[in-house]
Amino acid sequence: MQQAPVEATAPVLVQPNPINLRLNRMVTDRVGHLRRPPRGRGFHPSSLHRLCPVFHYYETTARDRLSVIPAESYQFMLTCADANTRKFSGALKLEFAVGDAIHQLVQYQLGAAGVLWGKWACASCGAKVGPSWMPRVTMQGVGDQPVYDGAPCVQCNGRNRRSKQSWIYLEPSIKDEKWGVNGKCDGDLRVTRKDVTYRCALEIKSINEYGWGEGKRKSWADIALAEGWTPPEGWVPEAPSKPLPKDEHVTQASIYAHLLGVPFVYFVYVNKNQVSKWKERMVPVDQAAVGKAVQTMTSANRGLELGQPPLEARLCPDIREDTARECPACELCWGKAPAANFWSDEEALRAP
Repeated sequence: MQQAPVEATAPVLVQPNPINLRLNRMVTDRVGHLRRPPRGRGFHPSSLHRLCPVFHYYETTARDRLSVIPAESYQFMLTCADANTRKFSGALKLEFAVGDAIHQLVQYQLGAAGVLWGKWACASCGAKVGPSWMPRVTMQGVGDQPVYDGAPCVQCNGRNRRSKQSWIYLEPSIKDEKWGVNGKCDGDLRVTRKDVTYRCALEIKSINEYGWGEGKRKSWADIALAEGWTPPEGWVPEAPSKPLPKDEHVTQASIYAHLLGVPFVYFVYVNKNQVSKWKERMVPVDQAAVGKAVQTMTSANRGLELGQPPLEARLCPDIREDTARECPACELCWGKAPAANFWSDEEALRAP
């Protein structure tokens, strides 16, 4: 005799009163403890504004010695990864994920507008086209106005049209073997106004209300109310928000533009709380910032060639600085471990 199948049912938990399950804390804690994987070899332009040639020496050396002294090198790399992870809370990592989505949205819309040049991948099958403008077709819009939109992919018979963003922009790789630069630019922007065509390195930055204020910061209570979040207890920003574009952004984007061979950087700052709000800035390549970055990379590369840390180029002038004390290479760099009473210990002032 055949028995009827028994339905699997989840146990019913009875709660006397509704409670706050604190799902936000659950998610942010989990994301906050995920280690950030190290970047590949070379210099990423986003890190050059605050790159320490000495730390770069020790990190690169440990990476290269993994096959020779695996335990020691692995432990140092793990320490570096943990230090890098602690810089970014789980809440901030979630913000970065929102920023990634905004990047892709802006790139698609600029591609549909016909001003973003490069390689494109089908959102459905991954087939690649380009370098070119994004494949587009003319659609009939409101009031019979023609509107451009992503074209159907010939490889998958137009299945990509089921996605809101039917084509994914493949960001241009920016590499330079002489310096060791390895990064990706947000876009190769080409816009014609009247008889003039502007070609710029595109840099998209998503920012919250704190950065949007450009030095006119509201109180944290107002920002938290507008954004629907609560800052950690006792937490204050390191410094007031800065005018846009920020110096570190100009350095990063100027390196991209310099290596692309274009004269301008075009910044698009997108408000995370109101994505339709943009602040746009076109600035010439900052050759002074590029020169300073080249000097930093040259010092770091010379240290690796000579097989010794370039101590004369260390970023932190004093071991008592918070940046130095929190650095995984602090003891290697200064020859001593940071102590709790450094600010009152005159002996600690004498660097080796």
